[in-house]
Amino acid sequence: MKFSPDSKYLAVATGEATGLIEEPPLRIFNAQTGRKLLTITNHTSAVTAVAFSPDGLRLATAGADDTARIF
Repeated sequence: MKFSPDSKYLAVATGEATGLIEEPPLRIFNAQTGRKLLTITNHTSAVTAVAFSPDGLRLATAGADDTARIF
């Protein structure tokens, strides 16, 4: 789990700690309301790491599928 630099958004990566994938690989939530804003399914297996850029405009992910993605 990672908060955006302004703490408005929360990125939840399934499998970050366990490597298990039971939910969509990555979900973005409004941190204040808890409302899901976006589901990212570009990885074919668990997302194992997630980070926001310092300006909060980009999100980087790494997956157990041996890929890294920038959104």
